[in-house]
Amino acid sequence: MLRETKVIPRLKYITIVFLIQSLSLLYAQERIFSVLILPPKPIVQTEDTLVYLPVLYRSLEEQLASQRFEVMSRDLLQSSSEFQAIQGETFLPAERVVPIGRSLQANIVVATTYGLEGNRMFIHIKGFDVRTSRLAAAISETGFAGLAGFALSEQSALRFVESLTKYRAQYDPNEPITLEAIVSLVFQSKDEGMLVSLDGREPSGRIVKGELEVPYVPFKVDSTILVRKEKEGYYPEVERVALRPGENRITLTPLQKKFRNEVGVGWTVGEALGVAMEYRRYVEPDYLFVSITERFYSQYDSLKGSHPVLHNDVSLSIGGYVGPYNNRIRIGATLGAGVVITSFTVSDMPVYTDYYFNLGSPFIELNYNPWAIFLMLRVQYGLGMGNHVLGRGFFTIQEGGVPITLGVRRKW
Repeated sequence: MLRETKVIPRLKYITIVFLIQSLSLLYAQERIFSVLILPPKPIVQTEDTLVYLPVLYRSLEEQLASQRFEVMSRDLLQSSSEFQAIQGETFLPAERVVPIGRSLQANIVVATTYGLEGNRMFIHIKGFDVRTSRLAAAISETGFAGLAGFALSEQSALRFVESLTKYRAQYDPNEPITLEAIVSLVFQSKDEGMLVSLDGREPSGRIVKGELEVPYVPFKVDSTILVRKEKEGYYPEVERVALRPGENRITLTPLQKKFRNEVGVGWTVGEALGVAMEYRRYVEPDYLFVSITERFYSQYDSLKGSHPVLHNDVSLSIGGYVGPYNNRIRIGATLGAGVVITSFTVSDMPVYTDYYFNLGSPFIELNYNPWAIFLMLRVQYGLGMGNHVLGRGFFTIQEGGVPITLGVRRKW
């Protein structure tokens, strides 16, 4: 019995100590995130933009407080000389706002910019870790202005606080401030609205006004990450990106559009006085298409008394490519039917029609999307039907051989 009475108090003591330490850690974890919110900055100060300022400000305070962040008083800012020094500035990077947070002993400083473009509104909110100067959380939102702009302001604050809460969950207050981890990561792209994801994680956000600032992720310097890029109407791609010390502003390569239309012009060997034109409509972008082709050419030997012979070759085809859409060299073929209308430009001679099948005309392209240089062998088999002049059999040029067309195409 004596042993039991000694063991039980000891267990109670250990349990109490454990609970006290756990509560202390939890309390410290909550207390460590004191947040200083700078007044939102409109890009241009007008009556239309200033009406959203108090809504943005209040929404940020309420959302942060609801997630048990310590929101610092607005009045504290007025005593900060660092804050007074930035009053005339609109865009506030880390090096301008972190000193304000440091002087007021905040853990996070929040800077917001917003503006109007016609009936659209955009909002950017960033939160910087005062100790490390790193970007802790960031969001970019766009939507309609007017009454919808107030809802957009509240939604933006909610999304930002959700991002900052995730940062708090993985926060290490003892993490050394070294160059082992990058300071910031900003992607730039011409593909507006493109969705960006990093190393298989959930999407980091979309490109807005040409860039996306990624909330802090502890990537190491000199590491390589995989960036997945997606946009409706474009082919998704994965790009490798190398990270360097400090701030990283990385321009992503453009996505390849899924093309639906194409026009081409060409010149055919043996048809010196002529031109070929083609329009394609892609059933499956960049792979399967239907097309209409018009080749007009004339023959004229320039001898006295000679008359030019005019040929109008019209055909309908289906075709497709073999191999990936972004290969530099692409090959394919077409199948179809057409008719060559021939006039000898002599009044007492009829107009001739030679119907034919296109029996798989192969082509090869040098692909520089959206442009391409192509070479096509025209495999046309005359049916010898009706009032024909070219006869039954494969069409050839006067010099002998299958007609070859060289030309250029452009997609859109």
